[in-house]
Amino acid sequence: MAALVLAGILGGGAAAAQDGGWTHWGADERSTRYAPFDQIDAENFEDLEVAWLWRGDNYGPAPDNVMRSTPIYAEGKLFGVAGYRRAVVAMDPATGETLWTFREPPTKRWEDSMRKNYGKGVAYDVVDGEGRIYVVTPGFFLHALDPDTGDLVESFGDGGTVDLLADFGYEHHPTDGLPSTVGYITNSSPPIVVNGVVVVGNSHEQGYRQTRRENVPGHVLAYDAASGEHLWKFNVIPQSESEFGFDTWENDAWRWTGNVSAWAPLSADSERGLVYVVTDPPTNDYWGGFHPGDNLFATSILALDVRTGQRQWHFQTVHHDIWNRDNPTAPNLLDVTIDGRETPILVQTTKQAFAYVFNRETGEPIWPIEERPVPRGHVPGEWYSPTQPFPTKPAAYDLQDVTEDDLIDFTPELRRQALEILNQYEYGSMFTPPLHPDNDLGKRGAIHCPGPGGGTNIWRHRGRPGDRRPLRGVDDPVRGADPQPRRGGRRRRREPDRPHRGEVRHRQRLPAGAAGAAALQAALRPHHRHRHEHRRHAVDDPERGHARQRPQPPGAGGRRPAEHRRAQPGADAGHPHAADVQRGARRAAVAVRRGQGRRRAAGDRRPAGAGHQHPDELRARGPAVRRRPDRRRFRPAARVARLAGAAGVARAAAVRAEAGGRTPPALRAAVA
Repeated sequence: MAALVLAGILGGGAAAAQDGGWTHWGADERSTRYAPFDQIDAENFEDLEVAWLWRGDNYGPAPDNVMRSTPIYAEGKLFGVAGYRRAVVAMDPATGETLWTFREPPTKRWEDSMRKNYGKGVAYDVVDGEGRIYVVTPGFFLHALDPDTGDLVESFGDGGTVDLLADFGYEHHPTDGLPSTVGYITNSSPPIVVNGVVVVGNSHEQGYRQTRRENVPGHVLAYDAASGEHLWKFNVIPQSESEFGFDTWENDAWRWTGNVSAWAPLSADSERGLVYVVTDPPTNDYWGGFHPGDNLFATSILALDVRTGQRQWHFQTVHHDIWNRDNPTAPNLLDVTIDGRETPILVQTTKQAFAYVFNRETGEPIWPIEERPVPRGHVPGEWYSPTQPFPTKPAAYDLQDVTEDDLIDFTPELRRQALEILNQYEYGSMFTPPLHPDNDLGKRGAIHCPGPGGGTNIWRHRGRPGDRRPLRGVDDPVRGADPQPRRGGRRRRREPDRPHRGEVRHRQRLPAGAAGAAALQAALRPHHRHRHEHRRHAVDDPERGHARQRPQPPGAGGRRPAEHRRAQPGADAGHPHAADVQRGARRAAVAVRRGQGRRRAAGDRRPAGAGHQHPDELRARGPAVRRRPDRRRFRPAARVARLAGAAGVARAAAVRAEAGGRTPPALRAAVA
């Protein structure tokens, strides 16, 4: 369920709003994520209770159980977005009452968007004494709304709306958007309003799912906040020889390469008239052979003049990024005292677990940043940067490499096994490149740490403190990115012997039925230099994809010991996965019963169980199982057996028979 929860203080009256409110995604234009409120402190924190709950899971054509929006507070109201329509909603902060909603009419541009429910919020500003709400939609339109009514501001753009594609520089259809042969672009973060200028970022399809080299770049756009007039466009990939950075795109790659999205929220310094934009890698995240060179302004920090769009300074945090180490969050702008002088600084935390610190006015590093040599890869046709930038201060705040010291050492035998597995892969610093399957090292792939979502990543804030769960991707320079989209549905807790659904897809390519890669994950232990548990390492194997597992001691992972598992009728109590098989069978039975109830409610009077005896039929009747079925959950036993090899066919058939003719989720592990 996507919901917004507000906690109130017991025994206290309504909290008075303090000056300034929370008018930006990051609290203010500097993205400080801080407000000097004093209603909640250590004395009354334990007295907080839920005051109200606002549900946002029904604002679209299908239930949306994830809310990525951070509401802002202005003019005594909360404003945010919800659902696949990215509906704009105004709420009463005292009661949670919905005051008004705005929904953009559906278009093919919206239907084609791969970031429908990725909206992180809206922007607010005061124009000629009147407040305005600005939102960018999945269809790549910019709307200006009245904060009191939710109506479009007629004087802005074309009746309150600006078609952002009209100023992007590519031919497009007003409702269909860009032709598929040209590329694709959408949006995931709110714009920012600085000194009367609305600056708009963008996003693309995830780079690790790209299936072609051509796309449109994520150029940054700006508009007059009062009229909606287009003011400037900054080319994140230089488009002519006169533009700075053009020579960093060799092989004329600037002509077809896309992405370099400004997908993270923006920050600004209105006093200095600067807006700060951070970007991601070019198409494709893990393969850069089509665009040799350092590739400015990919994976960079940009300081732009808000009135003209001119670059004031920049810094590239990763040259020729083939690790998906984009800058994932808005920079923090602070004023600090250095050597007795107040200094305006910018701090950008990254997936590499670095904090890059600059004078935000000049772009000069506060502490030296050194270009250090990094390993060179072995993929034919790839281009490798010989150096990468390393800040000398502050120290990295997470693990950045993999060594033998990181191996688990519960017993000498476990350590020996872990070392054997580790030596099958190339490993070392965080800039260890992915390996081609036909590399001359005899290695199966390369391990790099942090993984593609390690360090500071905007998604980790949805988990527990210290949880560094990475975004998933497939490093395969041969076939490009993974063309299969991530499937919906509820996430289930992973167990040590159960691979992630993304790993199952490549299981036939992993050594020993994924056992080798899984064992490697179990072999890597929390690093002794860090307080937080290092939960995952990423195995980047161009031939085999990723395999990730949380390093846990034997018996961990939330599963009861075998001696405490209750044997069920028809199950082999001695089988190591008997409990999993029975649990999967019970889930399948519950799903079938739910489907029968829905059919009866709709007037279907077939006998109980009719039409639901085979996994193929379960898969074909998705709504009878659940709205968005996980096709891997009810996979035919023969197909699962093929992933494990011919030797597993008999066991797969037997387990399936014991489970009542249905393939439980744990069958993947049972036949391994």
